[in-house]
Amino acid sequence: MYVIFELNMKTKTIWITCGLFLFTGFRLNAQEFKYGFLVGYDITKISFTDMPDNQNYTKYYPMISFNVNGFIGYKCSGIVGLSLEPGFIRKGSMIKLPFQEGKISHQRQYLQMPVLVDLYFTNQLFLSVGPEIAYMLNTRTKTKNETAVFNEPSINHFELSGIIGLNYKINEKVDVGFRYNHGLTYTREFMYTNDLGLLISKPKEFNLYFQLIVRYKI
Repeated sequence: MYVIFELNMKTKTIWITCGLFLFTGFRLNAQEFKYGFLVGYDITKISFTDMPDNQNYTKYYPMISFNVNGFIGYKCSGIVGLSLEPGFIRKGSMIKLPFQEGKISHQRQYLQMPVLVDLYFTNQLFLSVGPEIAYMLNTRTKTKNETAVFNEPSINHFELSGIIGLNYKINEKVDVGFRYNHGLTYTREFMYTNDLGLLISKPKEFNLYFQLIVRYKI
């Protein structure tokens, strides 16, 4: 309950920040705004903390994925800018179950909202850093022969994560960038016990991804 309350408070804070940004921005010169869309080539993975050794648990491997987002940005005077990027991303992992041949694609579909501060080193090169809030729509498991879509009630659907990335402005219309994202709130928590039933570990599960993006400004 504490984690859910903390997550809701963080989510509300970020939405309020977004609202203040938009409210303030619309009062400024509209020509200072940039907007458009971006697409990303992603390498996603589900990671764990405190996973016990010598256990027959599911193994997680990187998975190729994608994201599609809108974009609205404002560059303030000096070296600072702000960006909002509402959109869709597919997170997850390739997984290998104990005592089973082959790997399964375990996909999680999210609506996401990165809220980024852009720090310009030059007119072309800039760093982006900030939080991402996301809401999981569903989970999809794919094998060679079938696809199953379902909801997992044990997963926290709301997620707060952090983004850091380096970007380069090719021209007035196109930016490219490389980003890293890691969950700040866990998606699930597990419990491992020994043969006597004593608790030995409580691993927590997080999403992470690397991302190559292309952003087009209209």
